[in-house]
Amino acid sequence: RQAYKPQLVSYITILDRQISVIEVYSIQGELVARKENDGSKIELQHSELSKGVYIIRFFGDNHPKSQKLIVN
Repeated sequence: RQAYKPQLVSYITILDRQISVIEVYSIQGELVARKENDGSKIELQHSELSKGVYIIRFFGDNHPKSQKLIVN
């Protein structure tokens, strides 16, 4: 799984064909975004998230996995 935020660009790109959906949750557990894979990648606009800490849940061929995301 690759997840990165390019410099000077306002989106996060996830490049992994095995991941079909990501869900982004606030630290309070509220679902704030859900994105589906377009066949090669998932992009999440930085403007969709306020500053704070989030949990990204990855769903796909492997079991669901989670990762922390900090938006400054």
